[in-house]
Amino acid sequence: MFEAIQRPVLELAESLQGTLLYLDAGAGEIAQTTLGLPFLFGLGVSNVCSLELASADDAALPTLATGHPPSRLAVFTTQLLTDAHLSILGAVLVHPAVTSVAIYCSVSEHAHACQAATDLGVEAYREYSDLLHREVFRLRQQQQQQQQQQQSTGGAPAGASAGGAAQGDAAAAAALSVAVRVQFLPLLAVCVDSGAFVFPAASSAARCAVTGAVAAGYGPADAAAEAAAGEGASGGLSLTAHALLALAAALGVSRPELFPVGPVSAALAAELGTLPAISIPSAAASASSSGGAAGSSSGPPSLALVLLDRALDLAAPTAHGEQPWDLVLAGCAARQVSAAVSAAEEASAQSSAGAGGPPQGRWRSGPQALWRPVDLRVALPDAAIPIPGELDWGPPPPPEGLPPGLQPDTRHLPYGQLSYAPYGAELLDPTDRTALARLEAVAGRGRGGRREALAALRRALKEALRAERLQPSVRSKAGAVQAPELKGLAESLLASPAACLKQRGVAALGLAVAEALMGPGAAEWEAAAGLERSCLAALAGGAGAGEAAAQVLLDALEMAKAGHGLLHAGHVLEALPAVFSAAPDSHPAASAAEGGGHGDAGPPPAGLPDCPFPPAAAAAVRGALADAVLAAPRPEAQLGGRLPAALVAALAARRRRLDGEAEPAADAQAGAQAEAEAGLELRLAAALDALFWRLQYAAAARGRLRDFRKVTHMDVFAENHGAVNPLLCQVIRKVLQRAEITDWQPQPSGGGGGGGLVRGLLGGLMGASRALVAGGGGGGGARHPAECGTVVVFVVGGVSPAEMREVRALVDEHVGPDKPRVVVGGTSLVLPQDVALQLSGGLLQ
Repeated sequence: MFEAIQRPVLELAESLQGTLLYLDAGAGEIAQTTLGLPFLFGLGVSNVCSLELASADDAALPTLATGHPPSRLAVFTTQLLTDAHLSILGAVLVHPAVTSVAIYCSVSEHAHACQAATDLGVEAYREYSDLLHREVFRLRQQQQQQQQQQQSTGGAPAGASAGGAAQGDAAAAAALSVAVRVQFLPLLAVCVDSGAFVFPAASSAARCAVTGAVAAGYGPADAAAEAAAGEGASGGLSLTAHALLALAAALGVSRPELFPVGPVSAALAAELGTLPAISIPSAAASASSSGGAAGSSSGPPSLALVLLDRALDLAAPTAHGEQPWDLVLAGCAARQVSAAVSAAEEASAQSSAGAGGPPQGRWRSGPQALWRPVDLRVALPDAAIPIPGELDWGPPPPPEGLPPGLQPDTRHLPYGQLSYAPYGAELLDPTDRTALARLEAVAGRGRGGRREALAALRRALKEALRAERLQPSVRSKAGAVQAPELKGLAESLLASPAACLKQRGVAALGLAVAEALMGPGAAEWEAAAGLERSCLAALAGGAGAGEAAAQVLLDALEMAKAGHGLLHAGHVLEALPAVFSAAPDSHPAASAAEGGGHGDAGPPPAGLPDCPFPPAAAAAVRGALADAVLAAPRPEAQLGGRLPAALVAALAARRRRLDGEAEPAADAQAGAQAEAEAGLELRLAAALDALFWRLQYAAAARGRLRDFRKVTHMDVFAENHGAVNPLLCQVIRKVLQRAEITDWQPQPSGGGGGGGLVRGLLGGLMGASRALVAGGGGGGGARHPAECGTVVVFVVGGVSPAEMREVRALVDEHVGPDKPRVVVGGTSLVLPQDVALQLSGGLLQ
C-alpha cells in the first residue's frame, strides 16, 4: 500500500522541482504517515507548508536558498476544489511573486461534475483554473490599488489612482495574473500498515460520507437523503465511491468486482457500478502485474472490493484489548480530543460575544462527518527536542488581502491539525522499512499478544543500544517485560545526543509504550475491558440475559456517579454499542437462524429484538446514564471524544461553575443560567436519544443476514465464552476458505440512491469518453472474492486497530493454494470512543 500511494507522487518529481509545496490537512496526514518529509524534499521542492496556515514566512527558506522569492506554487489537496478554494486563494495571495500554480487534487474531475452543489461541470478542472485565475487577478489588483492609495500624498483623487491601475501596460497586467493548472493525483489513503489503510480525516471522501443524519455505516441507507445529495449537495456516498475506484486504479485495476454486505455498502456498490472506469497509469499496471498474488498469475490483474457496514458489528471496534499499542493510540487520541474540546469552548465564547464563527464556503451544504486524523506523535523529554525555546511557535496570522467574510473555514479541523506547537517525534516513519517492520511487530501483527509485542520492543531497544555502543541503564530480567525496563532502555538512548538523533524513532516508541503502560489511562482501560467482559458474559447467560446486562451497566453508573473506582460514564458510553450489537446473538431466533442459514431453509426469522433490555430496564439505564454524565467530575477527560465536543465543552463549563471555579452569577444572570441549564439538559437528551436510536438499529442490523449472524462466541463449553468474534474476520476467513457466502447484498439498479438525472447524464457522457482509454483489466465477473488476485475489504464507518491485528494474524496463518493478497481499509481508524461519538451525533452541521 505504501508503494501504491507513493508511486503517483514520485512521477511528479520533474514538475515539483523547485516549487513551494502546500499540503492541506488531509494531504498533510498522508505525508506524515505514508510519504514522509524526506520523500517530499527528495522530489526537489523548496519547502513543505500547511495550506490552511499559509503565510509570507513560508517563502523564507526558498528565498535564503535561491536568493529570490518562489515564483511557482504546488498544492496537494484531498478536498473538493470548491471547498479548498479559500485556502488556495490565500496561499497564492501571500506570495506576490508567484506566477504559476499547479494544483494536484485527489478528487477526480468526474467526481466534481457529479456534485451539483460545486457549480462545476464536466470540465471541472478547466473551469476552476479559470475561476482561480480571475479571482487572483482581481484581488491582486485591489491590493495594488490600496497600496497606491496609501502611498499617495493626496494630490490625485482615488479615482485617478484606480484608473491608472486599470490602464496599466501589459507587463503590469502579467505581473498580477497567475497561470493555473489542475491535475488529478490519487493521494487517497493513510497507510497504517503495509496492508491496511484509511481515508484522511479531512478529505472530502471521509467528511462527506453521510447517510441521513449520521456518518455512513452507522445507520440505514437513507434513499431520500442520498437522492437529494446527488442532485444538489456535495457529499453522500458519491465521493467515497470515486475514491475507492481511484484507489483500485492505483493498485492496477480499472474496475473492481463488488461484494457488499449491508444496506449502506449495497448503496455504495451501486454508486460504484455507475461510475466510468479509470485509466490505469503504466507504472501501476506494471507493478500490479509483477507483484500480484499467485491467484492472479493468469490473465489481467483483478481486484475484489468487499464492502461492510460498520453497524453490522459494533462490538469489535469498542473492544478494549490487552495490546499496548491500543493504549498508545488512546493516549494520542486524548491529546486530539482535548484540542477539539478547547476549540469548541473558543467557538462558544465567540458566539456568546456576538462574533460569528468562520463562514461556510459558498458551495458547501449539508452535514459532514468529523473524524480523528491518524496522528502518531508522542512527547519526548525536553532535552531530546533540539528546538530553541525562544522561538515563537504560535500560528501565523491569517493571510492578508482577502476581503472580509472570505477567510478559510477550518471548523472541520478541530483535532489540533493546525497546531504549530512542537510535539516530540513520530512513531511511524514511512521512509524507514526497518521502523515499519518494528511498528508492525509492536502493534501485534501475530497472535502472540501483549507479551510478544513487549518482547519485540525490548529487543529493538537493545539492538539500538548495541549499534550506538551504549550500555543500558537497567538490567533485564527473565520473564515478562515490564514498563520501567522499557523506559530505562529508551532513556539510555535519549541521554546521548548522537544516539537520540539516529535512534529517535525506536526511543520514542519505547518511551510511548512505557508511559502508556504506567500512566493512569492503563488502569482505566483495564477497568473498561472488565465492564465489557461482564456485559458480554451476562448476555451469554441465557434467560434473563438482558436484565442481567442492564444491571451490570446500572451498577457501573452508580459507582461512577458516586466516584468509586475507575469506571466513569464515558466507559458506559463505550460499552453500550458492544452490548446492543452482541445482544441478538443470545436470542433464540438468532440461534435458530444460525443452523438454518444455508440452502433452502428459507428467509431468516423476523422479530429480532431492537433493544437488549426490557422497557423498564432500558429507561433505567438511559436515565442513570444522563445523571452520570451530568455528575461527571472531569467532563473533558471522561466524556471528550465520546459525546459531541460542543456538548462536552458546555458540560465542562457547568462543572467549573458548580465547583466554584467560575465567578458566581449576579441575580440578573441567574435566570439566564437556569435557562442555559435547561438547554444543556435538552442537548444531552437529544444526544442520548440519537445514541439509543442508532444502537437499536445496530441491534437489528444483522437480522437479514444468514452467514454472519453472530459477532460473539456463545458456546458455553468454549474457553472464550461471550468473547467478541469480529465480523470482519469472519468474512475474510470465509473468503480465504473459498466458502459459499449468501449474504452479498443485491445492488439496486437506481445507482445507490445517489443517482438522479444530473448524475446519470454526466456518468453516461464521461463514461463513454473514458471507456475508450481505460487500461488494465477488471475481474471479469468473478463469482467469489478469492478468485481475484487482490481482495480489499473496506469497512464503511471505520476499522479498529484490533480488527486489523486479527486480520493480519488470520491471513498469515492461512495456508492454501492461490491465496489472494488481502488489504483492509476503512473510512477512519476508530477507537471505542469514536464509535460512541458517531452514534451520539458527531457531525459538523
